[in-house]
Amino acid sequence: MVASVGAPCVGARCDGWCARRRHGIIASSSSSSSSSTSDEPQPQSRPGLNLLGRAVHVSDVLARRPDDVLERLATTSASYDRDVARLETIVPGLARRRARGELSMERARALARDVKRASMNVMTVKLMFDEGAGVDAAAVCAAADGLLDMDAAGATRAREALEGFRALLGTPSGDAFCAGIPGVLLMENDARDGVMRRVRTLRDALPRANIATICTRRPWIALDDEALDIACIAAEELRQAMPPDAKVDMMLTDFPNLLSVDIVSLLQDIERTFGHNPCAILRRDPRIATQ
Repeated sequence: MVASVGAPCVGARCDGWCARRRHGIIASSSSSSSSSTSDEPQPQSRPGLNLLGRAVHVSDVLARRPDDVLERLATTSASYDRDVARLETIVPGLARRRARGELSMERARALARDVKRASMNVMTVKLMFDEGAGVDAAAVCAAADGLLDMDAAGATRAREALEGFRALLGTPSGDAFCAGIPGVLLMENDARDGVMRRVRTLRDALPRANIATICTRRPWIALDDEALDIACIAAEELRQAMPPDAKVDMMLTDFPNLLSVDIVSLLQDIERTFGHNPCAILRRDPRIATQ
């Protein structure tokens, strides 16, 4: 009877002791965890990821930010291709450049991420050029695709370049030059000054030629010093060989390929082949230089 009466008391004491024991362990564990958390250095934020060509930060994904970055992650590469197709509708020359391997799909997708901006830049380029020059702004942007994603500073630089070549060659010719070699619109000042120097030198060598036509058909003359030297030598040799009434400048405007030819050797070859006055033959049909 004593044992049956005392048993619950012992059990109650044990239960209370166990409860207090468990409480002490939990409190101790919580205190230790809090202390270790405050003492240990906090982990650094994880770097951003590069998914489908876009920079995405882990914190943005966890926060479920409803921005374009997360929307792009939810799409497939097919959606990128649709954006590229939209852009190539506005700038058809991009599709032709991709087909020739001159423009990578990665670059096309990068341009297509902001079709609205690209469209606005096409209009910006269109408004830069003189309306009478008949420049195809979309073709210009396709040839120099950096115009499609240029910022405000880039647009200002492009306008300054166009104005510089207008001052050098005149309004129609300056516009035609920049449309034919649109990369000059993206050049930094030093590189652009080099192009202007070469154009000025060629203009001095051929004062009655259409320099814009020559350079757009043979752009390396305006872009490379060695090519310019060869062109100037060819122009002088042709001028010396031809009779005084020959319109050498006009001939070279129509057939600028002659500016990359050794004129002396060409005339010798013509004479060996046809056996009489080589200058008359070349003057009658300058295309013979490429045959």
